Amino acid sequence: MSKAETIDKIENVISILQSPDDGTPLNADLVSEGGIQYEISNSGILMLTPQKTSRAEVVYSNSMFSKWNSILDERIQYYTKNNSIAGLLANYSYRSMRKFEFESSGGWLLDIGCGDGSQIAYLKDRTHYIGLDTNLKRLEILKKTYPDVIAVYGDAANLPFRSESLKFVFSCNAFEHVWYLKDAVFEIFRCITEEGLSIVVVPTEGGLWNLGRILISKPFFQKHHPDINFDFISHIEHCNNAKQIVRSFQTFFHTEQKYRPLRIPTILLNAYIEIHGRKKKLKFANTSHQRSIFEENTASGS
Repeated sequence: MSKAETIDKIENVISILQSPDDGTPLNADLVSEGGIQYEISNSGILMLTPQKTSRAEVVYSNSMFSKWNSILDERIQYYTKNNSIAGLLANYSYRSMRKFEFESSGGWLLDIGCGDGSQIAYLKDRTHYIGLDTNLKRLEILKKTYPDVIAVYGDAANLPFRSESLKFVFSCNAFEHVWYLKDAVFEIFRCITEEGLSIVVVPTEGGLWNLGRILISKPFFQKHHPDINFDFISHIEHCNNAKQIVRSFQTFFHTEQKYRPLRIPTILLNAYIEIHGRKKKLKFANTSHQRSIFEENTASGS
């Protein structure tokens, strides 16, 4: 879908967009009430990242990540296709997307960390699908494969959506990478409706998944790319373990954990945890824009 075609299509989604910088609604030209202009890429991706550089972005500017990003196509093949154990497990986890087919329709579905959209094949109705990611190259692949979906270049910890504007939130193999974990979980809480459902699938970091990385993934990448420090990459990218993620969601949501594939409730024998969340009835000072809450708390010394 071209930039012009995207401008026509986003007419439906404009009503739920807000600036990730000043928290005010965006108009049809993607300008906030505070006068901040956002853009649409030539391939039709909404460019809605905050203007302020985060500490995570500074860390990811390390030259080792330039090397890691240079083998993106190979990594996609390894981690998402059925020609490796990691790829087989990833495709198994993508099936969780099908659960939204059994929910009532009519609300927006946000896919956080959508990547190149490997999981979208399990979603029949993509009318209200929105994919969000911080990797622009993978979003380009998403738009090439599924040109009709809404793709957003944005930050999970600072979502460009209005409060209670999303009915469903999905994420698969992403929250173990999120630097500002509780900010991101709170943003889902802010943006999802009272009756909304979130399903977040995470690998068993801190358990069986770590063993698989040591025995399989690390030897593979060290053999093919000895100039890449795989341990350094892993320590930066896999910053949250499964228990931390579950606990963060339990702060703001009533949760149910489903362990896969063995269903025995332990991270030592399973590859994934599927976290189902329903919003708790919690009230906060100003939920129109999450950044204002935490900045106010910091300013007051709390």
